[in-house]
Amino acid sequence: MPDAGYWTLDFDCTLEKSRLKIKHPASCILYRPFTLIELLVVIAIIAILAALLLPALAKSKDYAKLIICLSTLKQLQLANTLYASENNDWYAPIWEFRPDNTGERLSWDRHEAFRSCFGNSTGRQSRWGEVGKPWNMNYYDHWPVDYACPKSTKALADVKENNVCQMDLSYGYNRTDPSPTGTGGAWISWSAMYAGFRQAEIKKPENKLFFADCGWDFKLQEDASNLYVSETQGGTAAIAYRHNRTAAIAFGDGHVQTMGRTDVVFNADLWRMWK
Repeated sequence: MPDAGYWTLDFDCTLEKSRLKIKHPASCILYRPFTLIELLVVIAIIAILAALLLPALAKSKDYAKLIICLSTLKQLQLANTLYASENNDWYAPIWEFRPDNTGERLSWDRHEAFRSCFGNSTGRQSRWGEVGKPWNMNYYDHWPVDYACPKSTKALADVKENNVCQMDLSYGYNRTDPSPTGTGGAWISWSAMYAGFRQAEIKKPENKLFFADCGWDFKLQEDASNLYVSETQGGTAAIAYRHNRTAAIAFGDGHVQTMGRTDVVFNADLWRMWK
Protein backbone atom coordinates (compact mmCIF):
# COMPACT_ATOMS: atom_id res chain seq x y z
CA MET A 1 0.00 0.00 0.00
CA PRO A 2 1.56 3.34 -0.98
CA ASP A 3 2.59 5.75 1.74
CA ALA A 4 0.08 8.48 2.53
CA GLY A 5 0.92 11.80 0.96
CA TYR A 6 3.07 10.32 -1.83
CA TRP A 7 2.69 9.20 -5.42
CA THR A 8 4.58 5.95 -6.09
CA LEU A 9 5.98 5.43 -9.57
CA ASP A 10 7.32 2.09 -10.84
CA PHE A 11 9.71 2.05 -13.78
CA ASP A 12 12.26 -0.30 -15.38
CA CYS A 13 15.89 0.65 -15.84
CA THR A 14 18.49 -1.24 -17.75
CA LEU A 15 20.04 -2.72 -14.63
CA GLU A 16 17.18 -3.01 -12.10
CA LYS A 17 13.60 -2.16 -11.26
CA SER A 18 13.33 0.87 -9.07
CA ARG A 19 10.60 2.75 -7.14
CA LEU A 20 10.50 6.53 -6.99
CA LYS A 21 8.52 8.41 -4.35
CA ILE A 22 7.39 11.93 -5.19
CA LYS A 23 5.73 13.90 -2.45
CA HIS A 24 2.52 15.71 -3.36
CA PRO A 25 1.54 18.36 -0.83
CA ALA A 26 -2.15 18.97 -0.15
CA SER A 27 -1.88 22.30 -1.84
CA CYS A 28 -1.34 20.49 -5.12
CA ILE A 29 -4.91 19.05 -5.00
CA LEU A 30 -7.37 21.39 -6.70
CA TYR A 31 -9.74 22.37 -3.85
CA ARG A 32 -10.92 25.95 -3.57
CA PRO A 33 -13.93 27.66 -1.93
CA PHE A 34 -16.91 29.17 -3.79
CA THR A 35 -16.49 32.76 -4.73
CA LEU A 36 -19.16 35.19 -3.61
CA ILE A 37 -20.44 35.55 -7.17
CA GLU A 38 -20.83 31.77 -7.55
CA LEU A 39 -22.68 31.54 -4.26
CA LEU A 40 -25.06 34.32 -5.29
CA VAL A 41 -25.71 32.57 -8.61
CA VAL A 42 -26.65 29.33 -6.82
CA ILE A 43 -28.97 31.20 -4.44
CA ALA A 44 -30.59 32.98 -7.39
CA ILE A 45 -31.20 29.68 -9.19
CA ILE A 46 -32.81 28.16 -6.07
CA ALA A 47 -35.01 31.24 -5.66
CA ILE A 48 -36.15 31.03 -9.29
CA LEU A 49 -37.00 27.33 -8.96
CA ALA A 50 -38.93 27.99 -5.74
CA ALA A 51 -40.86 30.80 -7.41
CA LEU A 52 -41.81 28.43 -10.21
CA LEU A 53 -42.71 25.44 -8.04
CA LEU A 54 -44.48 26.95 -5.01
CA PRO A 55 -47.49 28.35 -6.93
CA ALA A 56 -47.94 24.97 -8.59
CA LEU A 57 -47.83 23.24 -5.20
CA ALA A 58 -50.32 25.73 -3.75
CA LYS A 59 -52.61 25.22 -6.73
CA SER A 60 -52.47 21.44 -6.26
CA LYS A 61 -53.34 21.85 -2.59
CA ASP A 62 -56.32 24.07 -3.42
CA TYR A 63 -57.48 21.57 -6.04
CA ALA A 64 -57.36 18.77 -3.48
CA LYS A 65 -59.54 20.84 -1.13
CA LEU A 66 -62.00 21.48 -3.96
CA ILE A 67 -62.26 17.75 -4.67
CA ILE A 68 -63.15 17.10 -1.02
CA CYS A 69 -65.79 19.83 -1.13
CA LEU A 70 -67.34 18.56 -4.37
CA SER A 71 -67.39 15.02 -3.00
CA THR A 72 -69.34 16.09 0.09
CA LEU A 73 -71.81 18.12 -2.00
CA LYS A 74 -72.39 15.13 -4.26
CA GLN A 75 -73.10 12.97 -1.21
CA LEU A 76 -75.58 15.56 0.09
CA GLN A 77 -77.60 15.54 -3.12
CA LEU A 78 -77.48 11.75 -3.38
CA ALA A 79 -78.81 11.58 0.19
CA ASN A 80 -81.47 14.10 -0.82
CA THR A 81 -82.56 11.87 -3.71
CA LEU A 82 -82.67 8.86 -1.40
CA TYR A 83 -84.76 10.86 1.06
CA ALA A 84 -87.22 11.72 -1.72
CA SER A 85 -87.54 8.06 -2.71
CA GLU A 86 -88.60 7.30 0.87
CA ASN A 87 -90.86 10.33 1.39
CA ASN A 88 -93.44 10.44 -1.38
CA ASP A 89 -91.17 12.25 -3.85
CA TRP A 90 -90.40 15.13 -1.46
CA TYR A 91 -86.80 16.23 -1.12
CA ALA A 92 -85.48 16.90 2.37
CA PRO A 93 -87.17 19.89 3.98
CA ILE A 94 -85.18 23.06 4.14
CA TRP A 95 -86.94 23.95 7.38
CA GLU A 96 -89.76 22.30 9.32
CA PHE A 97 -91.11 21.66 12.79
CA ARG A 98 -90.20 18.45 14.52
CA PRO A 99 -92.89 15.77 14.15
CA ASP A 100 -93.07 15.23 17.94
CA ASN A 101 -94.80 18.62 18.49
CA THR A 102 -92.03 19.95 20.72
CA GLY A 103 -92.12 23.25 18.84
CA GLU A 104 -88.52 22.86 17.76
CA ARG A 105 -87.71 23.76 14.15
CA LEU A 106 -85.23 21.74 12.15
CA SER A 107 -83.18 22.97 9.22
CA TRP A 108 -81.98 20.34 6.75
CA ASP A 109 -78.63 19.91 8.50
CA ARG A 110 -80.42 19.04 11.77
CA HIS A 111 -83.03 16.76 10.20
CA GLU A 112 -82.67 13.24 11.57
CA ALA A 113 -84.20 11.44 8.57
CA PHE A 114 -82.06 13.32 6.07
CA ARG A 115 -78.91 12.67 8.07
CA SER A 116 -79.84 9.01 8.22
CA CYS A 117 -80.07 8.96 4.41
CA PHE A 118 -76.58 10.44 4.37
CA GLY A 119 -75.48 7.15 5.90
CA ASN A 120 -74.85 8.08 9.52
CA SER A 121 -76.48 8.11 12.92
CA THR A 122 -79.59 10.23 13.35
CA GLY A 123 -78.03 12.43 16.02
CA ARG A 124 -79.63 13.82 19.14
CA GLN A 125 -83.38 14.11 19.31
CA SER A 126 -83.48 17.56 20.87
CA ARG A 127 -81.15 20.39 21.75
CA TRP A 128 -81.19 19.57 25.45
CA GLY A 129 -82.05 15.89 25.10
CA GLU A 130 -80.01 12.75 25.10
CA VAL A 131 -76.25 13.11 24.84
CA GLY A 132 -73.61 10.90 23.32
CA LYS A 133 -74.98 9.98 19.89
CA PRO A 134 -72.22 9.38 17.31
CA TRP A 135 -73.31 12.23 15.06
CA ASN A 136 -73.51 15.22 17.34
CA MET A 137 -72.09 14.03 20.61
CA ASN A 138 -72.77 17.03 22.86
CA TYR A 139 -73.49 19.45 20.02
CA TYR A 140 -76.96 19.49 18.58
CA ASP A 141 -76.39 20.95 15.12
CA HIS A 142 -72.84 19.77 14.40
CA TRP A 143 -71.51 17.25 11.89
CA PRO A 144 -68.14 15.46 11.78
CA VAL A 145 -65.49 17.92 10.64
CA ASP A 146 -64.53 15.58 7.78
CA TYR A 147 -67.65 16.82 5.97
CA ALA A 148 -66.79 20.50 6.31
CA CYS A 149 -65.50 22.42 3.31
CA PRO A 150 -61.69 22.58 3.77
CA LYS A 151 -61.78 26.21 2.61
CA SER A 152 -64.42 27.31 5.12
CA THR A 153 -62.40 29.08 7.78
CA LYS A 154 -65.50 29.65 9.92
CA ALA A 155 -66.37 25.94 10.00
CA LEU A 156 -62.82 24.89 10.81
CA ALA A 157 -62.57 27.54 13.53
CA ASP A 158 -65.76 26.08 15.07
CA VAL A 159 -64.39 22.55 15.58
CA LYS A 160 -65.24 21.22 19.03
CA GLU A 161 -63.28 18.84 21.21
CA ASN A 162 -65.02 15.78 19.76
CA ASN A 163 -64.09 16.76 16.19
CA VAL A 164 -67.45 18.14 15.05
CA CYS A 165 -68.44 21.51 13.58
CA GLN A 166 -71.49 23.30 12.19
CA MET A 167 -72.43 22.08 8.72
CA ASP A 168 -74.23 25.32 7.86
CA LEU A 169 -70.89 27.15 7.98
CA SER A 170 -69.86 25.15 4.91
CA TYR A 171 -72.95 24.35 2.83
CA GLY A 172 -76.40 25.77 2.19
CA TYR A 173 -79.59 24.52 0.52
CA ASN A 174 -81.41 26.51 -2.17
CA ARG A 175 -84.68 27.92 -0.83
CA THR A 176 -85.31 30.54 -3.53
CA ASP A 177 -88.67 29.13 -4.63
CA PRO A 178 -91.43 27.73 -2.42
CA SER A 179 -93.24 24.62 -3.49
CA PRO A 180 -96.20 25.45 -5.78
CA THR A 181 -98.27 22.60 -4.34
CA GLY A 182 -98.88 24.53 -1.13
CA THR A 183 -98.63 21.36 0.94
CA GLY A 184 -96.53 22.80 3.70
CA GLY A 185 -94.39 24.39 1.04
CA ALA A 186 -95.31 28.05 1.08
CA TRP A 187 -92.72 30.19 2.82
CA ILE A 188 -94.90 32.42 4.97
CA SER A 189 -92.63 33.44 7.83
CA TRP A 190 -89.81 32.15 9.99
CA SER A 191 -92.38 30.35 12.10
CA ALA A 192 -93.88 28.57 9.11
CA MET A 193 -93.18 25.10 7.79
CA TYR A 194 -91.14 24.86 4.62
CA ALA A 195 -91.32 21.42 3.10
CA GLY A 196 -89.06 22.20 0.19
CA PHE A 197 -89.30 20.72 -3.29
CA ARG A 198 -90.89 17.74 -4.94
CA GLN A 199 -89.01 15.84 -7.62
CA ALA A 200 -91.78 15.76 -10.20
CA GLU A 201 -92.33 19.53 -9.96
CA ILE A 202 -88.77 20.51 -10.80
CA LYS A 203 -88.02 21.38 -14.40
CA LYS A 204 -84.58 20.47 -15.74
CA PRO A 205 -83.07 19.25 -12.45
CA GLU A 206 -79.68 18.95 -14.16
CA ASN A 207 -79.61 22.78 -14.33
CA LYS A 208 -80.87 23.52 -10.81
CA LEU A 209 -78.72 24.42 -7.83
CA PHE A 210 -79.58 22.38 -4.72
CA PHE A 211 -76.57 22.52 -2.40
CA ALA A 212 -73.55 24.79 -2.63
CA ASP A 213 -70.82 26.51 -0.65
CA CYS A 214 -72.35 29.02 1.73
CA GLY A 215 -71.12 31.86 3.88
CA TRP A 216 -72.75 31.03 7.23
CA ASP A 217 -76.33 29.97 6.74
CA PHE A 218 -78.22 26.74 6.14
CA LYS A 219 -80.12 28.36 3.24
CA LEU A 220 -79.15 29.94 -0.07
CA GLN A 221 -81.15 32.57 -1.94
CA GLU A 222 -80.88 34.09 -5.40
CA ASP A 223 -81.28 37.62 -4.04
CA ALA A 224 -78.17 37.08 -1.91
CA SER A 225 -76.06 35.51 -4.66
CA ASN A 226 -73.84 38.60 -5.04
CA LEU A 227 -73.35 39.40 -1.34
CA TYR A 228 -70.36 37.21 -0.54
CA VAL A 229 -67.14 39.16 -0.06
CA SER A 230 -65.05 36.93 2.18
CA GLU A 231 -65.38 34.28 4.88
CA THR A 232 -66.20 37.06 7.35
CA GLN A 233 -68.26 39.42 5.24
CA GLY A 234 -71.54 38.98 3.36
CA GLY A 235 -72.42 35.40 4.22
CA THR A 236 -76.10 35.28 5.27
CA ALA A 237 -78.05 33.22 2.70
CA ALA A 238 -75.19 33.89 0.28
CA ILE A 239 -73.39 31.43 -1.93
CA ALA A 240 -69.64 31.50 -1.20
CA TYR A 241 -67.08 31.88 -3.96
CA ARG A 242 -64.24 30.48 -1.88
CA HIS A 243 -62.57 28.18 -4.41
CA ASN A 244 -60.44 30.56 -6.47
CA ARG A 245 -63.44 32.87 -6.91
CA THR A 246 -65.79 30.02 -7.81
CA ALA A 247 -68.44 28.17 -5.80
CA ALA A 248 -68.83 24.41 -5.64
CA ILE A 249 -72.39 23.38 -6.51
CA ALA A 250 -74.47 20.17 -6.43
CA PHE A 251 -77.28 19.97 -9.01
CA GLY A 252 -80.60 18.16 -8.97
CA ASP A 253 -79.37 15.25 -11.05
CA GLY A 254 -76.47 14.64 -8.67
CA HIS A 255 -73.61 16.07 -10.71
CA VAL A 256 -71.28 18.67 -9.19
CA GLN A 257 -69.19 21.48 -10.63
CA THR A 258 -67.81 24.92 -9.89
CA MET A 259 -69.26 28.17 -11.21
CA GLY A 260 -68.00 31.73 -11.08
CA ARG A 261 -69.88 34.72 -9.74
CA THR A 262 -70.90 36.05 -13.16
CA ASP A 263 -72.58 32.73 -14.01
CA VAL A 264 -74.39 32.47 -10.68
CA VAL A 265 -75.63 35.95 -9.77
CA PHE A 266 -79.33 36.40 -10.54
CA ASN A 267 -79.29 33.43 -12.90
CA ALA A 268 -82.95 32.44 -12.77
CA ASP A 269 -82.36 29.22 -14.72
CA LEU A 270 -79.98 28.12 -11.99
CA TRP A 271 -81.95 29.23 -8.93
CA ARG A 272 -85.64 28.93 -9.86
CA MET A 273 -86.86 25.35 -9.61
CA TRP A 274 -90.01 25.99 -11.67
CA LYS A 275 -88.42 27.94 -14.51
